[in-house]
Amino acid sequence: MGDQSWLLLASLLLREPVMPDPAAVSARLAARCGGRYTVSWDEAEGEGDITLSCSVSGHTVVLGLMRAPVPAADLEAACARNPFWPEAAEVCRQHRAHLMVTL
Repeated sequence: MGDQSWLLLASLLLREPVMPDPAAVSARLAARCGGRYTVSWDEAEGEGDITLSCSVSGHTVVLGLMRAPVPAADLEAACARNPFWPEAAEVCRQHRAHLMVTL
């Protein structure tokens, strides 16, 4: 990407407001990506229950737990546009929290 700055942001819907286990995330990434990426988790500094950070092959990744659902209005339009998941709106309405992931 050259010398340009960039940011990727994803919001993952969660059934419960629980931060994922770092070891499980690392294991899943290794299983899915065949070891192409190395993950190094940072020490939690008092906010480990709501924020985590790590380095994935030299790129900083921050996870932030939001103990509230994404507003329904924000999800409805995206769900309606998804032709591959007809039950998206029904399933997404069931989430109770979300995880913000930045890279």
